[in-house]
Amino acid sequence: QPLEISNCQGSCGCTTPSCDKNPIAPGAFTEIKVHYDTMRMGPFTKTVTVTWNGTDVKSTVLTIKGEVVE
Repeated sequence: QPLEISNCQGSCGCTTPSCDKNPIAPGAFTEIKVHYDTMRMGPFTKTVTVTWNGTDVKSTVLTIKGEVVE
């Protein structure tokens, strides 16, 4: 059955994810894009929780790490 992402939630206001809400056919793929507020200098570790219509597991937490430099 197609996978349907119902929600993408960033861990704070500085992390903004966007995900496609259209059904994803078996064997197909999609992208989850995450925008981070680059006005905050230094290293960061943030999470995005993705929820979908799975039968066993219905969500997962993705971790993004990076560093904003001048």
